[in-house]
Amino acid sequence: MLIHINKNYFSRGKTGKGRFAQRLVKVWREIGVDVTTDSRIKADIALHIGRMNYKSKARKHVLRVGPANIDTNMNWKKINREKAASVKAADAIVYQSKYSRKIYHNLVCRPDKPEIVIFNGADPRDYNVQPYNNHFQYIFLASTRVWLKQKRLKTIIRSFLEADIHGSRLIVCGNTQGVERKYGDLNNLMFTGNISDMVLARMYKSCIAMIHLTFVDACPNSVVEAQVAGLPVIHTDQGGTKEIVKCGCEIKDKPFKYKPVDLNKPPKIDRKELISAMRKIIDSKVLCDNVEHLYIQNIARQYLNFFKKLL
Repeated sequence: MLIHINKNYFSRGKTGKGRFAQRLVKVWREIGVDVTTDSRIKADIALHIGRMNYKSKARKHVLRVGPANIDTNMNWKKINREKAASVKAADAIVYQSKYSRKIYHNLVCRPDKPEIVIFNGADPRDYNVQPYNNHFQYIFLASTRVWLKQKRLKTIIRSFLEADIHGSRLIVCGNTQGVERKYGDLNNLMFTGNISDMVLARMYKSCIAMIHLTFVDACPNSVVEAQVAGLPVIHTDQGGTKEIVKCGCEIKDKPFKYKPVDLNKPPKIDRKELISAMRKIIDSKVLCDNVEHLYIQNIARQYLNFFKKLL
């Protein structure tokens, strides 16, 4: 089987979809699958990510999609129409989660063509690293590329400080858009900005849990990585995140009605429940294993099996 994928998807890998594409292509090549970046070659499958935004002479075109646009601060109808055009042009669709499939069916289109749900994945070999030495007994991690309001960083910080857990620290990775200025003098808060994958891997191994409260995520790469690295995740019960988490603690969120919402004003999380989840993680000493469903090696094979059915 020859697979065509545009090199722009994985040449830099700075975004979540870029990192995923890098991992996928690496594993395919390791197991002997031919992958080309040349659109002029008549490949068996062309894998498009997000949109059908490049030409290919492949026999079949598979589109991997994320969530529909649900943000009323944006022109969500226009954006979803553009997404629908890509879906209609493809021969088959891969959704990142059941949530992703449902929101696409509700707000984008319900295609009459082969569909499948395949999670994102990470490589367990990337997390065979040493944790950082530190003098804090319990370290919580909050990590994303850019802290948009729907990701609820302020709620995470306030809850952590209110919990006042002896010997604890919260590490925040990513662009906080200025939130750290208010807390710069606190020793139990650490703001790293954006960091390399290697540094983040060691962070995963150094912490007791990740806190991920984004409202209705499809299949967050940071959570996939944390789970594969062996890190429990505190998360909400809405969106696709709960589908991928096997070890961690789930807290209640406002039920999402599969309609556009103002993502700059996400529902409030019960901070007491979040604090309780932090303490539960500490008291129960949650072990994170049994997450082979997120190994990129298994994810890569799921894609190949789906491709074979299309040919």
